[in-house]
Amino acid sequence: MKVSYMEIYCERVRDLLNPKNKGNLRVREHPLLGPYVEDLSKIAVLSFADINNLIDEGNQARSVDINCCLYCYQVKTLT
Repeated sequence: MKVSYMEIYCERVRDLLNPKNKGNLRVREHPLLGPYVEDLSKIAVLSFADINNLIDEGNQARSVDINCCLYCYQVKTLT
């Protein structure tokens, strides 16, 4: 299983599991698989604890406080 975690804030898409990548990630559409985020990190996990650790790490990299933003979206995916 793999985990990705991104934030959409002020029309910018950021990879929360790779905060060194400060650029705006691009949303693309594959003709068969549908929409995806180009260059978004996908980290392999083995347990629920691994997932929780990555969510905590991603939350620390967010642009705004998780409790105070009405117009900031976070997306977690498991594949």
